[in-house]
Amino acid sequence: MLYRGIVVEVTAPDTPAQNGGSEKAGHYITMRARSMAIDANLPYNLWPEAYKTAIYLGNITPRESLGWKTPYEVITGKKPRLAHLHPFGCKAYALKNDIPKRQKLQPRALIGYFIGYDSTNIFRIWIPSRNKVIRTRDVQFDHNSFYDPYDIDIGHAMQERAEILVETLQAVDMQMEGDLDDSTLDTIIVDVPFVPTSRANQDTQNKDSANQEAQGLRDSGSDEEHI
Repeated sequence: MLYRGIVVEVTAPDTPAQNGGSEKAGHYITMRARSMAIDANLPYNLWPEAYKTAIYLGNITPRESLGWKTPYEVITGKKPRLAHLHPFGCKAYALKNDIPKRQKLQPRALIGYFIGYDSTNIFRIWIPSRNKVIRTRDVQFDHNSFYDPYDIDIGHAMQERAEILVETLQAVDMQMEGDLDDSTLDTIIVDVPFVPTSRANQDTQNKDSANQEAQGLRDSGSDEEHI
């Protein structure tokens, strides 16, 4: 560092004003990241991705202090490429490359949301159904759709229901083959309507009185036959 003319100077404790350049840069990055995250309506736990994307965009944004050149141009002498830029948080469809050849009817893409860049042709996509961020090149963007926490991934939901159905059918097959104990599937749950106690007692009394009347009729009929 000394060879390059850089001298380390330590600031006084609790005096950030002595490091004004770094503080101003941090404030600029925080404002940009906060604006992007709020506009995209993304979950708060993705804030590191918002910061990294804000820094990436800041390096290719012209600045007045640099003569309206970008930091990237000042360092490399080349103008940055901008054709690969997309709205932060827009919906993205990432191609699935690990589908077996026999499963040709399976979905070919994962529904996610664009949250950053790894290069000009490698994008970072957040997949809510898997709760993870993936890196991919093969992706299609929908610049008019953004994250909504109330949206449902229909493909993922149907896949979960299908897995539950398959497990149920497998359990039935095992029962038919005698691999499971009979008590496992012999329990049948029946919903019984609720009857108030007073009504139940009244119904019981009515039934008892009806039985007594029927018994009296049978007794009187037998007496007439004897006569």
